[in-house]
Amino acid sequence: MFDFKPPYFGAAYYPEAWPREEIDADLDRLQAHGMNTVRVAEFAWSTMEPEEGVYDLSLFREVVDKCKARGIAVVMCTPSATPHSWMAHKYPEIFLKADHLKATHGHRRMLCPTNRIYREFCAKITEVMAKEFANDENIIGWQLDNEIHLM
Repeated sequence: MFDFKPPYFGAAYYPEAWPREEIDADLDRLQAHGMNTVRVAEFAWSTMEPEEGVYDLSLFREVVDKCKARGIAVVMCTPSATPHSWMAHKYPEIFLKADHLKATHGHRRMLCPTNRIYREFCAKITEVMAKEFANDENIIGWQLDNEIHLM
C-alpha cells in the first residue's frame, strides 16, 4: 500500500491542456514546491472520449503512474461538467432550458442534470474511469462533479 500522509497540499492539474511531453517537468515542479497531491480530469471529457463510445484514458494512466513515482497522490475527477462537442451537436436536448438562458456548448455546467441522455453518458464515462482506476492505490479520492449548481 502506498503511504500518503496528510496534510495534502496540491493543485488542480490539467495535462490535457498542454503538450504531453511537459508532464515530467510539470510534476517535477509540483514536487519541488512540496506538493503531494493533484486533482485531474475534471474538464477532460474530450480527451477521454474523443468519439462516442471510443475511450482513451492513456493520458491519465500516464499521469497517475508518474505521480506515484514521485510520491504525489491523485484525486480523480469525473468530467461531467464539460462533455465533448460531439455530444452537444448530436444530442442538443442535453442542455439546460430556461427562459433567461441560451445554453450552448463551450460553457461549464450548461447541461440539464436530469436529462436521461446526459446522465447515461455520465454513467458510462464514470464506469470506464472506475474500471481503470478504482483499485489504483495512488488514487486517494474521487471528485464526482465540479461546481454543482443549477443556473
